[in-house]
Amino acid sequence: GQPDVHYVTVFDAEGAVIHDGSDDIASYGQIMSDAAAGSIIHADSLYMGQRGDVLDVAAPIRIGEERLGGVRIGYSLASVQHYEESASQALSERISAIGKRSLLGVGALLLLAISIGIVISVIVQRTLIRPIRRLANAAREIEAGNFSATLPEHNDKDEIGDLVQAFSRMTDAIYRRDQDIQRIANTDPLTGLANRRAFRAQLEARVAKPPVAGFALMLIDIDNFKPVNDGHGHEAGDRMLCQFADRLRETLSRHPVFDGMPARLGGDEFIMIVCLDDASESLRGRVIALADDLIEAFSQPMAIHGQGFVSSASIGIALCPADARTTSQLLKDGDLAMYAAKRAGKNSYRFYDEVG
Repeated sequence: GQPDVHYVTVFDAEGAVIHDGSDDIASYGQIMSDAAAGSIIHADSLYMGQRGDVLDVAAPIRIGEERLGGVRIGYSLASVQHYEESASQALSERISAIGKRSLLGVGALLLLAISIGIVISVIVQRTLIRPIRRLANAAREIEAGNFSATLPEHNDKDEIGDLVQAFSRMTDAIYRRDQDIQRIANTDPLTGLANRRAFRAQLEARVAKPPVAGFALMLIDIDNFKPVNDGHGHEAGDRMLCQFADRLRETLSRHPVFDGMPARLGGDEFIMIVCLDDASESLRGRVIALADDLIEAFSQPMAIHGQGFVSSASIGIALCPADARTTSQLLKDGDLAMYAAKRAGKNSYRFYDEVG
């Protein structure tokens, strides 16, 4: 659905193509063999590279610590290059026009008096050279990723003003493309929640610098999802996942005391970081209230294709730093607590310190 996406390839741990977005999957089973394939296949984190006018973005796919393969997206930079070429052409034309006018003006003024020529030189310095230098500095900042670089003040009616406006439009276009790339890399396309990569980065940041009151990790797994997905089709399963995601957002919005980040890990697993805004509150007590509301929300019937379904969820809760102080251990503790809730009859939650 993205007009600038050139290709999407899903591959296994050996680099063999599983899906390429086509109906017949002509490349199925073929090992990727282009120049960047080796780096992409063995990449442990997000990979970004450029091949001509295509930005090659790839990320590994994992379940826990096991690496299953990865996904690779080719994002066309043609529109960005079009903006750059248009801006460069406008820049050349404006500089040429300004240069010709300036030379004629300086030549005429030199015939009148050296003093008037000096005055004109100062004016040119202020109105032409200084803004262009500032534009050059802004270009270097944009190249470094700072899209909020300050552009020189300008008069909309002169050539410098036109040049600055063209530069501003080019900057906005590059920024939008950058945001599109970030959104694709960090968002789960089905539910609109954060994906595993974005969540992992946020969790590591929280663990590295936890809030005063600590925080809770809530791992949520839909009960009896496989029978719905297998018996009624993947579309019904996808609709159920989307409704669960909506209920997760709605429930969290009713608890403004929490700063939460919901995400989808994959399949029927969701995960969330919850932090208290007020350090004087009891984290465990507030998490219990939130978990009760989540259990209630997830157990409500839902309609899919005119058919009613009743499901529920099992929630595992681990606290940082009380239960764990590292990202991997915190995820492991939350997983153990979630399976304890399933063994207890599902449709419930368990804290890690309650696991026997």
